[in-house]
Amino acid sequence: SQFVGRSLLRALPLPDRGQTSDEDRDGLRELVLAMRARKPFRDRELVVSIGGAPRAWSLTATPVFEAGAFRGYRGVGRDVTQAREARRRIEYLARYDVLTGIANRAAFNDEIGRALYRLRKRGEPFAVLLLDLDHFKSVNDTQGHPVGDELLRHVARRLDSVVREDDFVARLGGDEFAILLGAPATATDIEAIAARIVAAVGAPCLLSVGEAVVGVSIGVACASAESDVDTLI
Repeated sequence: SQFVGRSLLRALPLPDRGQTSDEDRDGLRELVLAMRARKPFRDRELVVSIGGAPRAWSLTATPVFEAGAFRGYRGVGRDVTQAREARRRIEYLARYDVLTGIANRAAFNDEIGRALYRLRKRGEPFAVLLLDLDHFKSVNDTQGHPVGDELLRHVARRLDSVVREDDFVARLGGDEFAILLGAPATATDIEAIAARIVAAVGAPCLLSVGEAVVGVSIGVACASAESDVDTLI
């Protein structure tokens, strides 16, 4: 009774706009365009709301014509929520550091590639900062790896708190971090940001076993149109 006599798009339990991503809204828009054009579609994913919880459905259908007249669609729908969550988890692991939750080396390299494209096309300058923690090994060796991991999470949060909105923070591995500074104006600006980072990272960290203090060494590379990812790193 919920569906009979209603068009599919009006019958679907779609969530509020604020509960969906741009990708989900694009998928719904493509589905609407296909149906309005009376074209077949396959494995078209969209998000619906079932009992107040978001679920992912996959729809496949072909238009039905009788005597040249369009009669509707015939097809199937599947709940693919678990598969979608597994796929997104894999995508997340490919681009984010599991320990700290910030971007990883692969994502950072991609971000440099995009910044180089903007530099060559539009002349937008940028700089790369490589950070290596000082005295981290002594904390890791004396307090154990779980405490070292806790310290790395603290450092990641502090880096996120001192950079600007357009800057990009990543963990490259071990105790190495990296920051892409978008459109720094002068060497003085870069130095000021680096000084803020040194002060933030160097402040004592209150960990589960007590207080720990580390420092950070920073190297800076300013990009040019002839730069490439490996050279900057």
